[in-house]
Amino acid sequence: MTDEADAAQRLEERERDAAITRGRARARTGRNCVRCGEGIPADDLAANPDAMECNACVGGARP
Repeated sequence: MTDEADAAQRLEERERDAAITRGRARARTGRNCVRCGEGIPADDLAANPDAMECNACVGGARP
């Protein structure tokens, strides 16, 4: 494989893995952060049922 093809394949694998991770997070909590798309932990939803953002986004850990 050329370097470009290899890089493209790695990118596709990372995107696929990220999609799988997002799907698992969604299955765990049923709700995802409106900023980053990650699943909001069940503990956070129990404390604040109306939460729309994960604690990392609210706390400024993510832009």
